[in-house]
Amino acid sequence: MGMDLEPIAPKPEAPRNDDGTVIELHYNWYGWERLCRFLRHHQVDLSEFRGCNDGDPISEATCIKVADTIDKFYPELADPPHSTGEDWNEDAICWRTCGGYKQY
Repeated sequence: MGMDLEPIAPKPEAPRNDDGTVIELHYNWYGWERLCRFLRHHQVDLSEFRGCNDGDPISEATCIKVADTIDKFYPELADPPHSTGEDWNEDAICWRTCGGYKQY
């Protein structure tokens, strides 16, 4: 369980799986809440974010703000070590190249 994010209009440089499909992000609920708290702390507008899997979109502009914030303040996510297993650097690339996300 958690939040699955399906890219809406991925860029050609978006990270891909071995089969060529674009990587979709998945956060367990702890990881999703951790990300949301982090973004709120850095004053990113989360009005497009949902706490349920409803298919609502997150715009490309918001996704780029998320990526910029992860890149700029990465040490805050990486330390102390987190137990969710996210690779925040890879996540930033996905957020930057997804063309927006649908939340499932």
